Amino acid sequence: KTNRLIIPNLPDHIEFLNYKINRSTEIKFLGLTLDENLTWNKHITDISNKLKSLFHIFYNIRDFISEQDIKTIYYSLIYSRIKYGINVYGQAAKTKMKQIQTLQNQ
Repeated sequence: KTNRLIIPNLPDHIEFLNYKINRSTEIKFLGLTLDENLTWNKHITDISNKLKSLFHIFYNIRDFISEQDIKTIYYSLIYSRIKYGINVYGQAAKTKMKQIQTLQNQ
């Protein structure tokens, strides 16, 4: 098994080559939100909020365009956001991944 050592009293910043680097609990890198414990909670919450904000589009257009066009819009707006980085954040807690699965099934 792998364990993580909790290091007490970490500094709030470090200096390197006259640059001050501040400690942060989370950072966005290449579209993925990394937190200091790699729980992916913030990233999955961000994805969920983005997906929820896009669902009204499908509700409004469902009577006006074909099913094939709706699938194309789904894959370009929803599925692509879920798939991006899934091999990294896919190891998150099952409850968090279920949150995305529930949204995808709507």
